[in-house]
Amino acid sequence: MTTFVLFGGTGDLAKRKIIPALYSAFINGRLNADFHFYGAAREVLTNDEFRTRVTDSITNYAKPNAHGTPEQLQAFLTHTFYSKVDAALDDDFSQLKTKIANPDSHSTLFYLATGPDLFIPIVQQLSNHQLVGAQARVVLEKPLGRDAQSAREINQSLRTYLNENQIYRIDHYLGKEMVQNLLALRFANLFLEPLWNRTWIHDVQISISEQVGVVIFTTEPERCVTWCKIICCNCYRLWQWNRPSVLHQTPSAMKKLKYCMHCTNLRRMKSTKKQCVDNIVLAQ
Repeated sequence: MTTFVLFGGTGDLAKRKIIPALYSAFINGRLNADFHFYGAAREVLTNDEFRTRVTDSITNYAKPNAHGTPEQLQAFLTHTFYSKVDAALDDDFSQLKTKIANPDSHSTLFYLATGPDLFIPIVQQLSNHQLVGAQARVVLEKPLGRDAQSAREINQSLRTYLNENQIYRIDHYLGKEMVQNLLALRFANLFLEPLWNRTWIHDVQISISEQVGVVIFTTEPERCVTWCKIICCNCYRLWQWNRPSVLHQTPSAMKKLKYCMHCTNLRRMKSTKKQCVDNIVLAQ
């Protein structure tokens, strides 16, 4: 038996990304027959009310080839439940434990699609209520904290309650093919390769085209974390691969660079000139 508990189950990330992806895995036979999905959030909802939201999420945001049939959707909803959970309330986690029958006897995945300020309180409550046994895994949606110090504190606290092999730190945008394959796109393309260098490229512009803004997040800290994630984690990495000091490299020179991703990002950041606000354009 596998149990999937989604903290932040009524949030925008859950609605747009996680629930449609989970449903896609279900209709493609990647989840076993006794799979259970629990949405967890502070809002008070019944199972039927949450299932209505799940249906809307799948209808509006699932990929065209992953809508399935009405029968498959109904089957998925029979595995879907809701539990009201506030990270500060012990009783909420006690009720969650009663709904997850024998958490030590089956695999349980806790997905924290919340702000980083809730990571430790949730994990602490899970540990206090003996919900993170040997077969349990915890997924944390980046960014981990708001700066280096808070990230260290979160990681240190996580290891107090969990083993390292139980922790998964992910970013659902790091797998974008275009970002990861920029170098292959350049050097394997006979049309682009001769022109993709600082001699012919005047400047690099990166546009973020979104249908919604950060106003979908209810608190100012959540909005700030979202901006940090978009700018620092996504756009900054894309920009680093396209700045002049990388654009002039030849394929043979690129092959000689042997490094880990962390050290490389650190060197890039140190070699980048500081930007003043006059060189940055923010628009809605």
